[in-house]
Amino acid sequence: IFHIIEKLSSSRSSSVLKRGLNLGVTRASNKGAVGLAFRFFGCQVAFLTAHLAADSGGVSGLERRNRDLRAILRELIVDYSDMGFDLHLCRHHTILMGDLNYRLEYDDNFSSILNDISQAFTTNSSTNNNNTLLKIIERDQLLKSRKDNLIFADWYENEITFPPTYRYNKNVPCLDYSDIESLSKAYSTKRTPSFTDRILWYSLSDFESDIKCTRYDSNKTIISSDHRPVFALFNLHRDSNASFFVNKVHQKLIEYHKITVTLFDLKTTTLTQELKIVFPLPHEDLLFEHRKLKALKYAFRGNTRTEDELEQEEEDEQSEKIFLWEQIRSDQLISISTSTHTQINQLHMLVELLPDKCQGIICLGDFRSKLNGENKVEYTNSFSISLTHGAQQKGTLTGNCRVEIKPHTLQ
Repeated sequence: IFHIIEKLSSSRSSSVLKRGLNLGVTRASNKGAVGLAFRFFGCQVAFLTAHLAADSGGVSGLERRNRDLRAILRELIVDYSDMGFDLHLCRHHTILMGDLNYRLEYDDNFSSILNDISQAFTTNSSTNNNNTLLKIIERDQLLKSRKDNLIFADWYENEITFPPTYRYNKNVPCLDYSDIESLSKAYSTKRTPSFTDRILWYSLSDFESDIKCTRYDSNKTIISSDHRPVFALFNLHRDSNASFFVNKVHQKLIEYHKITVTLFDLKTTTLTQELKIVFPLPHEDLLFEHRKLKALKYAFRGNTRTEDELEQEEEDEQSEKIFLWEQIRSDQLISISTSTHTQINQLHMLVELLPDKCQGIICLGDFRSKLNGENKVEYTNSFSISLTHGAQQKGTLTGNCRVEIKPHTLQ
């Protein structure tokens, strides 16, 4: 359940939501995932659902689940501009849910975990209950893999306060989770009870405070499956004035700026040969449609351009550059520019270190507050970002970025 909390401007109508939903599908071994993304005012949100590999023949599928999860985040494409980038790094918020099939590692017999569940959900001692539930969750493979930085680096999951959601006997309710007899009837002896069904989310660092999970629970009344479904309630705070939609009628009235970002004093913990930079992110490129229309116009003209058009095209293009790391270390400064308009609150720069293809996001600050009515501004931020590959932690990149904003005429 996703609850949007915001104050709508009186002039805004629902007709601005012109972009449809894009759907992507990927296969991960014998399971899979689907995803969609949409834009709500200035906020890009992606939803993914996945079904990962189960344990088979008594053999743990943990490594396979971790591998498949990384492949999903690397290879799932919900928009053609996602190709080559981790999906969650291209959106402000990403929510992943599904039967992820991570298990509880209990070497004890079946009755041992039932005793722990019973103790955790006994109502007469909340402190002991909490400690017992923590003891159960500490055996969770997903939690262990996250602590080992193998998956879901910088992702979030609310505290688990519900019983294991798998594996139940179908159509058998558990009337009392503190009662061993009820638990014995409800849970199947074929599998160790586990928290296989999960909901996690990721936000770009300067958007983390805009989303809050207010409830995370399982529905114990739906008993037709061998799973108990989980659900989450999120509050999403966004400023309705930070719109990514450009009204064509008023396009000429919008104030455009050229933004130049200079990186210096870069240091990384990974072995690096090249640094690839994309700016702005594809879904933060307010001139994306403008650029495509111009490209179509030039194509009809046989790709011929006037000198003024060539100069303007260089100014307006979305920047994607690759720098040799040795060159960066010797020259110290690298710059990249783009054009946009100042209705955007924040912009982000995606960096990819080659050949390992580990990626990270540099947040460039709140543009509107920096401008504060001025047409031109320059400021410097330091940064330290995680580098990941399919949400697996690979290293860090630190440095400084100097941002220059000045007026720019769009043709």
